[in-house]
Amino acid sequence: STQSTWAFLKINRGCRVLALTDNFITDLHGFDLPNLVELFLARNNILSFKDIPTLPALERLSIEENFITNLDGLNHKKFPNLVKLTLRWNPIADDLKYKEKVRKAVPNLKFLDNIPVTMMDH
Repeated sequence: STQSTWAFLKINRGCRVLALTDNFITDLHGFDLPNLVELFLARNNILSFKDIPTLPALERLSIEENFITNLDGLNHKKFPNLVKLTLRWNPIADDLKYKEKVRKAVPNLKFLDNIPVTMMDH
């Protein structure tokens, strides 16, 4: 259940990999996960990157198949070590300038939707 997930997160704030796929999660407000390196949030009810706290150690974020319509809250300050982002199958991915906007928001990104950013059209 979602309640037991929150209890786990509060107890295990030192966890490095967290898989919360398919949990109807709408946000992670109030959680301090300073050591988290990989976060899997696919197929939830996330509406915005503003619904995810600052994650200083995060390198990989898998957040496909949610309801994200814009990139508000996605930036280098919030995710300074992010190098892999999977965002496909969100409404924002239909934006014609999607890839360009994501690269601008997170300049250190190496992979977007499992494709090396160096292989993307500029």
